[in-house]
Amino acid sequence: RLSPVPGPGLAVATGLAATIESSLVLLGDGTLWSFGDNTNGELAQPSTVPSGTTPVQIAAGAVSIGSGANHGLAVVTCALDLSTSVPSSGTMGQPVAFASTLTLVGDCAGTPAYLWTFGDGGQSTEADPSHTYASAGTYAWTLTVTLGGLTAAAGGNLSIAAPPLYADAQADTLTGNVPLTVHFTGSGTGGIAPYTYLWDFGDGGTSTEANPTHVFTTTGDYTITFTVRDTTNQTATETLSIAATALAPQISSILKKTGPFRLLVNGSNLQQGIRVFINGV
Repeated sequence: RLSPVPGPGLAVATGLAATIESSLVLLGDGTLWSFGDNTNGELAQPSTVPSGTTPVQIAAGAVSIGSGANHGLAVVTCALDLSTSVPSSGTMGQPVAFASTLTLVGDCAGTPAYLWTFGDGGQSTEADPSHTYASAGTYAWTLTVTLGGLTAAAGGNLSIAAPPLYADAQADTLTGNVPLTVHFTGSGTGGIAPYTYLWDFGDGGTSTEANPTHVFTTTGDYTITFTVRDTTNQTATETLSIAATALAPQISSILKKTGPFRLLVNGSNLQQGIRVFINGV
């Protein structure tokens, strides 16, 4: 009969491939690991094990080892083969699905016990739980499954991002004659509150209020930019277009004066810089 081959200096067994000496490895901590495919509860010959096959832990008292040409043959009473499916990223406030697959190799008795830890203080004893993270960040999760004296474990990291940030800008009017008074309303949604605000009115004026009022004194077309910023420095913008116009001038009379010669033009909506063209004497 062949004894399991010791593996001195091996800190972990995960990811090791089989060797031609034996289908078993005994670590320094006394744990026994198999590198076969466990077909029908028996370990495969090392020559049939694909490179990189993940080993499974076996209770030392649960195997019998027989002779073979150049390897040990172990009949497994019970072994745990655990795999998980967990996304690498998620969004704050939305559930993340955690899934596991446990294969019981051999004649296993009892019900496996699951313990998930999600890295934010949350836990679950379900095989396939979901969990919602309240804050953005990177979290280390773990899964431990126990059955009798056997334990299988897995773990990884999950990055949680803040939800997208959106800006909404409104104005009570988009066009009018100067001086044009406009009342603006701004808000933010998503991201991580509280928010800060910045209005750029396109004429050199700005405001950090959510709902400012601004007066346009010069005719022209203005692009108004509203920016929302959350506590993670995420920003969102929305723009509005304002057209500030002037009423057409109305001339009611023209008086000719002498000493010196001049013309007095009377009317309404007359602004500085207006040009008056007169035909006749």
